[in-house]
Amino acid sequence: MEQLCYIHFELLNHKTQEGYWATDKGLQVKHLPEVMLKSKGKTATGFYNEQTQRFRFFNYSEQDWNVLFQEYIFHDKIADKFYYLYILRILYAINTSKFQPEAFKKAIHKQITDYPTIQEWFIKDLYKYISFASLNSQELYLAYLE
Repeated sequence: MEQLCYIHFELLNHKTQEGYWATDKGLQVKHLPEVMLKSKGKTATGFYNEQTQRFRFFNYSEQDWNVLFQEYIFHDKIADKFYYLYILRILYAINTSKFQPEAFKKAIHKQITDYPTIQEWFIKDLYKYISFASLNSQELYLAYLE
């Protein structure tokens, strides 16, 4: 089972190429050396699999947007008032070359169709978080949010 997490790629075991990385939830995530070499000192949002102890980056697919939005809807408003940082991080640090506009649009539509009572605050929150992104990113998102 995967869970959304924010991870800082900091080698905890300096003796081997294959190390462990610290996440915001205190988990230790095992990584392949090629991921480690490219990611050292960086941060990312993605999904941690507890069974395999592997982390996979958020890939901008419709499925990943749906998971992010669902996690946000249920955690931010019920248990964890700081859960918005996950969505804010992805909206702020968008990789424009990987962004899939239709996937983003479909995921938003799915949330407001499945949960019509959240539409007003959910869309308002998205607009608020998008305002923290660069102007290029804002234009990218806003075109598909309307």
